[in-house]
Amino acid sequence: MGKNATERHGLLKLIAAGAFLLLLGSHALAADAHLYKIQAGGKSGFINKHGKVVVKPIFDSAEKFSEGMAVVTMGDKTGFVSTDGKIALKMHYEAARGFSQGLAAVRINGEWGYINKKGETVVKPQFESAAGFSEGLAAVRRDGKHGFIDARGATSIAFNFEWTASFRDGLALFKKDGKYGFIDKTGKTAIKAEFESADDFYDGYAIVMRKGRFGLIDKFGSFAAQPVYDYISRFKEGAAFFEEDNKYGFVGEAGKVIVKPQFDGVSVFSEGLALVKTGKYYKYIDKSGKTFLVPGLKFKDAAIFSEGLARITLDRKNIFIDKKGRTVIDFKKKFCFFSDFENGLAAGYIQDKCVYIDKTGKIIWADTFNANKSETKKIK
Repeated sequence: MGKNATERHGLLKLIAAGAFLLLLGSHALAADAHLYKIQAGGKSGFINKHGKVVVKPIFDSAEKFSEGMAVVTMGDKTGFVSTDGKIALKMHYEAARGFSQGLAAVRINGEWGYINKKGETVVKPQFESAAGFSEGLAAVRRDGKHGFIDARGATSIAFNFEWTASFRDGLALFKKDGKYGFIDKTGKTAIKAEFESADDFYDGYAIVMRKGRFGLIDKFGSFAAQPVYDYISRFKEGAAFFEEDNKYGFVGEAGKVIVKPQFDGVSVFSEGLALVKTGKYYKYIDKSGKTFLVPGLKFKDAAIFSEGLARITLDRKNIFIDKKGRTVIDFKKKFCFFSDFENGLAAGYIQDKCVYIDKTGKIIWADTFNANKSETKKIK
């Protein structure tokens, strides 16, 4: 949050439910082109939803597609590839960020500027750091101070901040004199800097920390959930999980507790269900706190529901179940592990091969090289 507590809690507590993040590169999905990142022989490329290789795995690294292009790296040079697999912008940048609102930040000779999709310089390199454009403005740093520029490179909000995030929902998080607050797009303070830590607004709410306790505020700065918790997540599907005395429960958007703190680990709600841990075992609950699926059906490892399916771990392998608890996908082999489904596909590995599968369990792509299992990590 601000750059500390969110990294410590927002990721780790979300993964507290024991689900692991499978990294085929980073299982990056190109939402605008429905391309999926692959790694073969230690190199990165992309396939389409049918398993056809669209971008050959020849790059040392590749980011997700954004506005029809993806940042790729070969050696110490960075460029852009298009969804047809061709090099769209030459590999001559030191570093780059994905396109947003028609522009991409690139670094040349240690300084950041912006280019358009033709590779033309729109804002000359002059900044120490530069974020992507969001809501018409980009957060940049110059002479150790942060401010905002418009798409022409003109200063829109003066460089008066220790740190800033990008605009989201009309507000941007900033840090000044060691405290966090929010400004509007004119640069005026919308919510004064009084928090020890804070996060961006999502769906109208932001996580903040005051006097060492976490709560949620709305866009007027009023508390939707009072700062009384050891930690609290963002709202998702009308609920947020919170931590209190090393136990987890849930609050609704009115700030009232809907499930008392009683669990050792939890996830956010997804498709109406949350994954919770008690002792060594996981189960699914609804927003009333009732156990979903067969009462007493427990798992030693599991993940949230995504696209109607959830993966659970049994005897050193993943299987997928539906919301009736029925097994939908089971390769009947040990060492089969997968990510959640995204746009109909899940990344994973089966014994020694990296693969993508569809929701019938059909393997639509497999690496012809041995999988590098060090790239598949379980976050604890």
